[in-house]
Formats: sequence, structure tokens, C-alpha cells
Amino acid sequence: MIRKSNKKFFLHSFHSSLPGFISIILSLLSIPIYLQYAGTGEYGNYIFLHFLSFVAIILNFGLGKVSAIAVTQSKDGDNKSLLLLKKTFVNSFIVFLILALILISNEFFLFTSRNFLFLASFSIILTIIFVTIEGIFQGRKLFFALMLINLFFYGVSLSVPPLLLITQYASYTTIFFLSVVIKASVVIISIFYLFKRKPLNFFF
Repeated sequence: MIRKSNKKFFLHSFHSSLPGFISIILSLLSIPIYLQYAGTGEYGNYIFLHFLSFVAIILNFGLGKVSAIAVTQSKDGDNKSLLLLKKTFVNSFIVFLILALILISNEFFLFTSRNFLFLASFSIILTIIFVTIEGIFQGRKLFFALMLINLFFYGVSLSVPPLLLITQYASYTTIFFLSVVIKASVVIISIFYLFKRKPLNFFF
């Protein structure tokens, strides 16, 4: 029993640490490519956009951590997961309204690029939702799936798009747009995976 418990613990630890390890390898490949083909200025802007996305961890208002505990303790994990996601969507909408005001203000005062603000805003919204999805996967003990979505949302979205520069030059906004597409795909696929056996009327 103890040996089985230890095996499960190390397996979960492996699943948790593997995305970070793969992300480091991908970064070691992509950073030199980005610097060589686009320069330090473009790379700095690209990384700064990704850095802004981590503001979403605060703007998630702790729903990710609450999700992991609440789903674990719930007798009906699907309903609890859906409830937590709905709360996250409400939070995301409020944040979206604030970001929309910033975008509108930018049209008048032009304190930064429109594309820069739009992409940063969209990435922040996606990350707010994803943090809750992470908690739900953890609460439902979907550790292997959690490893995969973490790898793609954080590691692949950061390090794979710059590889496009090998074939053609692209601005940091174009590269980051590809990152956002990957993040959006991960969020959609994750939600579909969680509720793949539920009928459409379950969501209303």
C-alpha cells in the first residue's frame, strides 16, 4: 500500500515537473533563433507581452486554487466545475470591460500600439480562464491531461511560435498572435475534454 502510494506520488510529481523541463529545452532552442533573426528589441517586446499575461493569475481572484479544493470535495464534480467556470467567465467579463476602457483611451491618447494592447488583453483573459481550468483538472485528478495542457499553454505557446522566424521575418505582434491562438485552442479543447459527455442543455 505504501509502495503504491509512493509510486503515485512520484508519478504525479513527474507529470507536474515535465512541462517545465520541456519548456526549458524549447526556450533554449527558440531564444537564440529569435535574437538572431529579429533582434533584442523585438524579443524584449515579445517577452514583455507574455509577462503581462501573468497579471491574470492575480485577476483570477483565487478561483484556480478554490477550484482544486472545491472539485475534490464535491460529490458532483461536473456541476461544480461548470459553476466555477461560470464565475470565472463573469470575472473575465469584468476584466474585459476594464481592458476595453484602456483600449478606447488608447485610441485618443495613443500611449502604445493598438495591436500590442489588443493582444495583451486577449492573452490576459485567456489566462484568467485557464488558471481555473488548471484547478479543475487538479481537483478531478486528471494529472496527465493537466501536464499536457500546461505544456502547451505555457511552454509551447511561448517557445514554438518564434521558430517561424527561421522561414520568414515576422514582427513580435505576429509571433505573439500565434501564441494567443495556441492558448485559445488549449482553453477550448480543455473545456471540451472536461464536459465531452455532457449534453448541450447541461450548460444552461
